[in-house]
Amino acid sequence: MLGVLPQMRQDPMNFLIKSASTLGDVVELDLGFDRALLFSSPDAIKYIFQDNRLNYHKSRYMDDLRPIIGNGMLLAEDEVWQRQRQIAVKGFEGRRLKAMANHMTAAAEDMSARWRARLSPEQPMDMVQESMRLTLDVVLRAMFSIKLDGIHGQLYDAITFLLKDVERRFWMLIRPPSWLPVPMNVKRQAMIKILDNFISEIIDQRRGMANPPDDLFQMLIEAYGNDQEQLLRNEALTFIIAGQDTTASALAWAWAMLSRHESAWQHLKSEVDHVLEKRIPQFDDIQNLPMTHRILQETMRLFPPAWTLSRTAVKDDVVGNVRVSKGTTVIVSPWVVHRRADLWPNPEGFDPHRFDPEAVAERHRFAYIPFGGGPRVCIGARFATMEAILVLARLAQEWRLDLATGYKLEPEPMLIQRPRNGLWMIPRPL
Repeated sequence: MLGVLPQMRQDPMNFLIKSASTLGDVVELDLGFDRALLFSSPDAIKYIFQDNRLNYHKSRYMDDLRPIIGNGMLLAEDEVWQRQRQIAVKGFEGRRLKAMANHMTAAAEDMSARWRARLSPEQPMDMVQESMRLTLDVVLRAMFSIKLDGIHGQLYDAITFLLKDVERRFWMLIRPPSWLPVPMNVKRQAMIKILDNFISEIIDQRRGMANPPDDLFQMLIEAYGNDQEQLLRNEALTFIIAGQDTTASALAWAWAMLSRHESAWQHLKSEVDHVLEKRIPQFDDIQNLPMTHRILQETMRLFPPAWTLSRTAVKDDVVGNVRVSKGTTVIVSPWVVHRRADLWPNPEGFDPHRFDPEAVAERHRFAYIPFGGGPRVCIGARFATMEAILVLARLAQEWRLDLATGYKLEPEPMLIQRPRNGLWMIPRPL
């Protein structure tokens, strides 16, 4: 009755890899209550994400995010999404990105200061939590011109709980209706209330400002008007949720890879020392840090934060030579695509040189999709990439991060893929 659902729940990452490698570019998955098609060829992905994208809406597997971010840009469709995208894209123009670089290095500075002040410097730290705190701090600075400090600690706790709650619900066979006052629903509503109150307070503050800061939230207020509080809330929380967890996962895995691969660390350290010469990295330095960028790209190939992407067919269609009926769930897994041996020789190996310009030019554009693809490619891709490069460079100037002795590194297939049970490392000053 449950089809392959038990195998999917037990070990979804290996199950999808084995299914694709054994059965080919298209695999039909019987999920008991649902029928899904797993596509893993770049041509098919291009068709779904770009050529006929209007026929493929976000699937119902994303619905657990709706109570948190509403119909924000991540979940909206068609004309609503298009208007939201046109407004939001202005927030990631070159001028704004350049200003955001300062927020990113400042947040890294604060994290470095916390590490230096530790009473037990040889005690391992969870770099997943450290990364999540850092990326939330960056988002708050860029979005609202505020720092993540004691005042906003409750905000961090609320977002952390809600993300874990979404992931728990993702794998539940039977979940309680949202209106049922069971403990998990009551706690979720309390955490959502914290986020709502936070956004409302910011809106109230901005209404009373003669010269509000020129940040992302002010851009949204000017686009929507500060009387459209629900729209502002949805978009602001979409930026916060989408901008925190994914980049945190990429940073955590990058530190793990640098600890495991000495040559990559030496290349990174040499480049950072040569380019920066003890200066704090700035926006203009990014173009001169190509190896840092390639290390990040190879990290996101092996460990893409959004390891599965799903759509629902609006109408009957044909992808390649496969019929896709209306209502069918279509799954595209960067985790699977990035491990195809015909696209990536020695796919389990860590080799940043895969992203040398000549190698990239020879590869299918949709063979590498850590941010999705087509018109709905993640709008924050440049922001996230810039943030990760600047943070890696800044911390590499002062710290070497080593995996804790006995720590077992393995991925956890939640909504956003990250190291299971945290990432325990020891930051050592250089």
